[in-house]
Amino acid sequence: MPESPSDPLLSSRAPSICFVTTDFAGVVRNGGIGTHFLLMSRLLARHGWKVHVVLCGTIDRPDLLEATISDLATDGVTLTFLDVTRLPDLQRVPRFGDEEPTLHLSQVAFEHLLGVQPREQFDIIEFQDWGALGFRSVQAKRNGVAFDDVRLAVKLHSTTQWQREGNLGRRCPRDSRMEYCERYAFEHADVQLSPTSYMLDYTRDVGWDVRDDAVIAYPFPDPEG
Repeated sequence: MPESPSDPLLSSRAPSICFVTTDFAGVVRNGGIGTHFLLMSRLLARHGWKVHVVLCGTIDRPDLLEATISDLATDGVTLTFLDVTRLPDLQRVPRFGDEEPTLHLSQVAFEHLLGVQPREQFDIIEFQDWGALGFRSVQAKRNGVAFDDVRLAVKLHSTTQWQREGNLGRRCPRDSRMEYCERYAFEHADVQLSPTSYMLDYTRDVGWDVRDDAVIAYPFPDPEG
């Protein structure tokens, strides 16, 4: 496991976390990942964390974006939406994985985080597993390019392989590329997270490297309407 910074909870300043996701409840019609990030953002903010959410890609309800940002700010959570339709020309240059939107977004997210980390000083950056959104950031840290001062975490939710097997689907070249990137991001993250023992056991059974220090954590905050 790469060397990590000191425990942010032992620091004199408030610990800081950034959630990076393609899914967020309220503006994306989600199946669970977006709900996780919404609830965890509010829960940590209530416990004194500085919380920032980076939402990448496209959203289903752009008409609700401003209201969502405002509501979260009231809770002490900052949300930044990376609108991929308004990226600088440099970020439109074809790259590996452009035919798979989330792999392109992993590069977009990396470039954004690289720019804001010196100012925001996140202690932890958490990515979802599905779509390999953390692939480029984890790859950059592993190669000594960036993020020496922050822990990168990847949390299991529903990998491409898990979904494909559950749907009795056949693997195609596109799936193989995505599954490799999801696996790479999870295996090389500083922190491996899972909501349940089941997901860790499944991931281990299909051959992924699940470390002994993988964290099973899914705190349920107070019920909300």
